[in-house]
Amino acid sequence: MLKLRKAAVIAPYLIQGLFIILLADFAFGLSDYDLRVPFSYIGDTVIQLMYVQGLLLNGWTWTIPQLSAPFEMSGAAFPLMTSLDWSIMKLLSPFAPTPGLLLNVFWLATLVLSGWSTLLALRILDIQWWVAGVAGILYAFLPYALFRNVAHLNLVYYLVPLAAALAISIASGQHADLAKWKKNLLYASCIALGFNYIYFSFFSVGLFAFAALYGWINHRSTHIIRVALVCSALVVGATALNLTPTFYSWHQQGYPPEMIVKSPAEAEVYAAKIRRMLSPHQDNRVDVLANWARADITAGYPNENENLSARLGLMAGLGFVLLILVSLRIVDTTRLAGTHADQLGAIAALTLFTLLMITVGGFGALFNLAVSEQIRAYNRFSVIIAFFSFAALSLVLQQYRAKRSARANIGLLVVFTLLAGFSLYDQLLDRASMLDRQAGDTQEYLAEQRIMSEFSSLYPNGVATLQLPLTGFPSLSMHGQMQSYDHLRPFLFADRNMRWSWPSFSNAHREWQNRIAGLTGGELIAAASTSGFGVIWINRSGYEDRAQELIEGLVRAGAVIVLDDGRHLILDIGQTTGSS
Repeated sequence: MLKLRKAAVIAPYLIQGLFIILLADFAFGLSDYDLRVPFSYIGDTVIQLMYVQGLLLNGWTWTIPQLSAPFEMSGAAFPLMTSLDWSIMKLLSPFAPTPGLLLNVFWLATLVLSGWSTLLALRILDIQWWVAGVAGILYAFLPYALFRNVAHLNLVYYLVPLAAALAISIASGQHADLAKWKKNLLYASCIALGFNYIYFSFFSVGLFAFAALYGWINHRSTHIIRVALVCSALVVGATALNLTPTFYSWHQQGYPPEMIVKSPAEAEVYAAKIRRMLSPHQDNRVDVLANWARADITAGYPNENENLSARLGLMAGLGFVLLILVSLRIVDTTRLAGTHADQLGAIAALTLFTLLMITVGGFGALFNLAVSEQIRAYNRFSVIIAFFSFAALSLVLQQYRAKRSARANIGLLVVFTLLAGFSLYDQLLDRASMLDRQAGDTQEYLAEQRIMSEFSSLYPNGVATLQLPLTGFPSLSMHGQMQSYDHLRPFLFADRNMRWSWPSFSNAHREWQNRIAGLTGGELIAAASTSGFGVIWINRSGYEDRAQELIEGLVRAGAVIVLDDGRHLILDIGQTTGSS
């Protein structure tokens, strides 16, 4: 009997997880795709791959000795600390031993984790299995996930539902009534949240603070205040521990010279927009929806950037509108949610708080002006509104089911499933942003893999490589036709014995780079040899003259061209004298 009960508990997660995997296979064409090639191979994806490769080569990511030669790169110096994600990758790495494969497998796993966490969070709120499972599938495939995919791997949101459910339990005054295992699970999620990227940790503390204020005003319970303080302390404590390697690196090596400088005004630039959150997809087959979306796109609204990814999808958009109506007291929570009226009211209040923080001209911009500008892309918190929207719709559906006959309930579930399916269809249209570039990215990836295979065969015992033109990290300045992180790409195919001069991400490395900048011919060879380099790798696209003058000077000084694919030219300087 006990085994049957356990199976009944586990079965919904297995069914939902299998459905998400099959849906991902269909939506992304996984059966016909070489998963060793990353789903994206441009921009910030390359940085994500750097950390993945660092983990595979060295066991962890805090220090990557293969980069920043003749020094070592402190991976921790860039505060992209996602220790929980890296731990999961570490567990997956025996089954996915290459950077692209591990990146892809982990991201696909987060789709399943997002579905599971939504299912679990809604079950904690007493939502029935079927409704919670469908909501989890929709939440896993939010446009946010498809827009960002592996490029912004640090922004995966599988922990958000548990933090949002915790805020709901605090604001509604129902946390004290939760079973002990539910409380412990929610507390553990606070710690887990702190050991990932700081964005969701930051906002969860604000969410708990508002939940405590709302809950105390409505219930006058000091227990609510205590719970919010404990949860906030867990998040802050875990975040502080997670960032300790970053602070230590800054203390030892100084603040990185090219860390992105942020300004309070960027809170406006990257804020969420209600019209974008509600917009359908422009390729929707329903004309009225497609026309709406196309009119929105062609209207010429300012500051259209990554906030496009805040689109909620049709189902969550419907829930969002419902919550706004509840906040304005246009609809009655008791009629909509019955015994769960307090929960629905709390969700509406939390949604309004979130909206006022993250929207253009919102309180987030005031926070950035008065306190800190480090959290600038407030559109990223739209996933919290998405969860609240699904939770609200689930409560309302559950109340309507309770009032109707079994036959009516079957019809209601059919209608709900059809609406969910249509919303899922509309959401999945955003996968085009991921798929459209894949043919070109794959071709580029395989070409670079080939030249690195040839390069590695020439230096089976490893070699230190000086990469030109000299650039920093993040690569804010563009050089000719080079992409931002082109110098990083060879590292992604190399073994641990290869060393690379990119990036300049410490003060010591920057000083060294400044000393050799501008050197050519024999002087450059002499400086490179003295610093321990045996090879110079030139990216021709970084020069207006395709580096012709630079190459000719090096060859005259004795450097030997060993590889040239038209874009990359590699010269051996190990046998040269360094004379002009």
